[in-house]
Amino acid sequence: MSATTYLLLLLGLGSLLAFVVVISLWRHKKSGTGAVQLVGKQAIAQTDLTPEGSVLIDGELWRAASLDGTTIACQEQVEVTRIEGLLVIVKRASSPPHFL
Repeated sequence: MSATTYLLLLLGLGSLLAFVVVISLWRHKKSGTGAVQLVGKQAIAQTDLTPEGSVLIDGELWRAASLDGTTIACQEQVEVTRIEGLLVIVKRASSPPHFL
């Protein structure tokens, strides 16, 4: 094969790799506008919130902090009260979540 063929093959593979990377990053990005829809949702603490940790909301893992700074135990039910950037502020849930 000629050098031109190798160059075209290399460019094609590079383009394909770039496309795959862009698509995978796009699919895993948390939506900024969808964050407003999280307020009021119930979730499960995946780690102890002391006062920060992580919670699972609709199958997505979010960094979270307790509203009043108290510790919330792992696997405890919480409710999203507000969003600060990519940090969700939660409180203990007053009723069991509807998705369990």
